[in-house]
Amino acid sequence: MKVNQSNNEMSNIALKTSGTQKNKADNANKKSTSINGNSLKITNDPMSVKRAQAKKQALKIIGDAYDADKKIDDDLETRRGKIRQYKEVIGENRKAIKDLEGQRKALRDEYGVDPDSQEEKNLELLAKEKESHFAGSKTILSYEEQLRVKEIKEKGLTEYQERSLELKGYEEPYAADEYEARQGVVTENAIIVKTKLERLKDDPMVDANKEAENIMDEANKDIAQIAMAEAKDYVEEKQEEEKEKAKEQKEKAEELQEKIDEAKARRKEEEKFTEDIIENAQEISGPGSKIQEAQQEVKDMMNRMKLVEEDVKGTKVDEKL
Repeated sequence: MKVNQSNNEMSNIALKTSGTQKNKADNANKKSTSINGNSLKITNDPMSVKRAQAKKQALKIIGDAYDADKKIDDDLETRRGKIRQYKEVIGENRKAIKDLEGQRKALRDEYGVDPDSQEEKNLELLAKEKESHFAGSKTILSYEEQLRVKEIKEKGLTEYQERSLELKGYEEPYAADEYEARQGVVTENAIIVKTKLERLKDDPMVDANKEAENIMDEANKDIAQIAMAEAKDYVEEKQEEEKEKAKEQKEKAEELQEKIDEAKARRKEEEKFTEDIIENAQEISGPGSKIQEAQQEVKDMMNRMKLVEEDVKGTKVDEKL
């Protein structure tokens, strides 16, 4: 027994050593191939798989909504940047027009024209008529003003008026750029306002969060169903095992009862045989019998009795079993 135990211990040590070396080799292979064993275990669990899939889907929905929302924010910021640029253009053109107006005033001083003179008033009307033709101009001449302009032109312009109107004409490209920039500001502001209103009506992040919550709720319901199904299978499996155990115990009880019945039958045979011995012994001890024959018959009976005792012992052992 000690030799066998030593051999078993040596075998166990050898197995542990080989197993350790195998584990080291396996760990090295896992590191080299970057395989995560935990992830492999998850795939074998239906509830974990369902939960992971739902979480991945929910995160994707939220991520897509965030990306879409960020694109809107980026677009709004781009439009605000354009508005700042347009305002810079407006400021630059207003400054250029103001400089030209300053040159016209300097020209009036150069010619010594009185600001309240008829010449200056006629010039202001001619300048208004020229400005009415600028892009985006809101200046409009009345019918009487149009007739007055026609009359002034027919009489002819002074040198001062011609030079001043020439400077006025230089304002036209700056006025056109200013008008275009103002239109750009209006357009971008309108888009920004519309986008904000649409966002208030339907916020993509809020909708995405609701959808993600719905997905997780559905997943939890499915997980609960899976858990119930697994629990049911477990209970049925345990019930089946209990049935098998009960069946085995019943079979063993029946076998034991058979052995007990057999032992009882043997005991009855033993009792009957003992009674026969006693009767025979009484007959042998009666008158006219031969002593030697009687002794031999009793001896034979006792030998037979010894065999019966061994059977009885065996029966008792069977009963204990």
